[in-house]
Amino acid sequence: MKKKLAIFAPLGLIGVIVIAFLTYLAYFAVSGRALPNAHIGQLDVGGMTKAEIVTELTSNVDTAHAMISGQGINDTDANLSDMGAHLDIDATVKRVLSSHRSVPLDYFTALFSDSKVDPIVTFPDEDKLQDFARSLTEGQKSAALPTPARIEQQDGNFVVVPGSDGQGVPVSEVKRIANELAASQKSLPVSVKTVALPAQAPSEQIKKLAAQANQLRDTDVSMIVGDETITADSPTKTSWISLTDDTLSINQDLVTQWVTESSKNLLSDEIVGVRYMNNRGEVIRVGTKAVAAQTVANVEQIVSAISTNILDGKPTSQAVEVQTGEEKWDDRIVASGAENLVYLAGEGEKWIDVNLSNFTVMGYEGATAVRGPIPLVAGADETPTITGTYKIWHKTPSQTMRGTNVDGTRYETPGVPWIMYFQGDFAIHGAPWRSSFGYDAGEYGSHGCVNVSVSDAKSLYDWAPKGTVVVSHY
Repeated sequence: MKKKLAIFAPLGLIGVIVIAFLTYLAYFAVSGRALPNAHIGQLDVGGMTKAEIVTELTSNVDTAHAMISGQGINDTDANLSDMGAHLDIDATVKRVLSSHRSVPLDYFTALFSDSKVDPIVTFPDEDKLQDFARSLTEGQKSAALPTPARIEQQDGNFVVVPGSDGQGVPVSEVKRIANELAASQKSLPVSVKTVALPAQAPSEQIKKLAAQANQLRDTDVSMIVGDETITADSPTKTSWISLTDDTLSINQDLVTQWVTESSKNLLSDEIVGVRYMNNRGEVIRVGTKAVAAQTVANVEQIVSAISTNILDGKPTSQAVEVQTGEEKWDDRIVASGAENLVYLAGEGEKWIDVNLSNFTVMGYEGATAVRGPIPLVAGADETPTITGTYKIWHKTPSQTMRGTNVDGTRYETPGVPWIMYFQGDFAIHGAPWRSSFGYDAGEYGSHGCVNVSVSDAKSLYDWAPKGTVVVSHY
């Protein structure tokens, strides 16, 4: 009997152990719980159900932040979403629940050793990821983004210019931070350093685009202008071709400028003619000959053809069509009796006659003299009074006049009265320093102004408004 008990006692113990292990196995296998000592990164999920793990991971994703700092780095608190990262919770949970379950023995060894799976982190938004990397050094003097390769116009050619290196935080470092944060499942400080960021090599796409642009530039463009054929050269056509968002287009404003400039020998601006007529409508004199405007009638057609053909790789040859407008005239009725005067004034028009031959000033209204003759002293031999037809552009009752003498010295005359400027610094004004007028003063003449007595100057000043015509002549 004792012998039988000795045999069945160990068997009973083994049975208890087997039953306990089977119960343990059933608990974890049937319920789908994570094995003991199972970890997702640093998070212990042993014995947790799928729902419990999902809840824990979801909460941590929202609350865990990386506290990023470093020299030349903007201090930043960011979660996975801020970095453009995504923790695939379903895939991660599936991985941890299926890990170390290949044979029943795995359930036993799990009691005595840790198992760990890495959280599955993806980066679905590449732009957000790159923007976050740039934000870590934005505004820092030590940082500079690498410049991408670009296409430039050089000597009539489109060439690919490599980008330049920069300094900052690479995208790979942001991914490291995101994976570290996901593994930690809690907020943690992270130190970051800037590194050299190499410029990307020119892509095949940008090389292809430059080659396409050069092909378009080589398209023949000519224009027949009268008897001449004008051909657009390579630099000109290159300037027409624009690249925007990897798309080739034609700058039609620049094409229009070329068409207009190339046609300028056939074109003319409009000049409104001036005809002086008597009361009977007869032309007494033509002051300015009218010129009709000549323009290119088919500018839009030429520009459209050039633009379309270049983009299609087809040659263009267009003839300029010139359009002539109508002549326009400004007909002015001359006051009766003014036909033989130096100025063909209209009826009642105020004007001033400065006669440098008889040294007089006359004020007229139409053909009627209403002021004068007023004796004058004109400019000296070396500073003569100008001749021509002008208009009073400025009036002032008193002013200090300053200037330079012929010998280079400066002069200053205070209190010059009743000044009427009719061309630049030339003026009619009172000269209180003179005692007589109406003669050729030779070297003692003025600096070019018309000197008259103070009283005569005031009389003219009060009578002649700004804009009054002044005719100075011999």
